[in-house]
Amino acid sequence: MPIELASRADFTLAHFRRAAWQGEAVAFTKPALARMAETRGQFLSLIESDPDITIYGVTSGYGQHARLRFTPDERERLAAVLSRAVDAVMTLVKDGLDRAMTEFNRAPDD
Repeated sequence: MPIELASRADFTLAHFRRAAWQGEAVAFTKPALARMAETRGQFLSLIESDPDITIYGVTSGYGQHARLRFTPDERERLAAVLSRAVDAVMTLVKDGLDRAMTEFNRAPDD
């Protein structure tokens, strides 16, 4: 049976150890997933409703580029790039370097 995460209180060192070092599965509860979807919607509404809002790494660049402000189109492109990077890392972890290089060492539109 997986470790069930229903709230932030369930993110414990014991659960981390069991998942990370002992390989136990982890699952969010349905109410937790619903809450995440709700708060994500609120966050997206916030950044769409206020064109002047600055949220580090979301509406602005990172590190030395934090002074850069992104347009909505640029934010969409950044999200796609970051999603692709996460997919590449997950493929690396799950399937190894050869698979990750084969899958992600090409232009995204190929």
